[in-house]
Amino acid sequence: MVEFGGRREIAENLKRRAIEAQVANLPSAGNLMYSAGKVLEGIGEREFAIEAFQQAAEMDPRYLQRGYYHEELAGLQFLLGAVDDAVSSYELQSGGRAL
Repeated sequence: MVEFGGRREIAENLKRRAIEAQVANLPSAGNLMYSAGKVLEGIGEREFAIEAFQQAAEMDPRYLQRGYYHEELAGLQFLLGAVDDAVSSYELQSGGRAL
């Protein structure tokens, strides 16, 4: 199992690779940034995970069409106390239907 510090290093490496992929106009940029967000979420870095997820959607707007993206984002927002943002994200996840 990778230690906490090792997972942070993995996340930072993924973020760096995502930015490099974006500069090179590679389609993997969004996936790399989303993966960094998942690693950050796993070590409890929720605010940084949200930032990474949002950056992933900027790099690859198709994330905005994926229900799991909005569900992940909403869960983190809720845990951070951003309830209104979480409700909006959950509504996007459910196709705009009221929950």
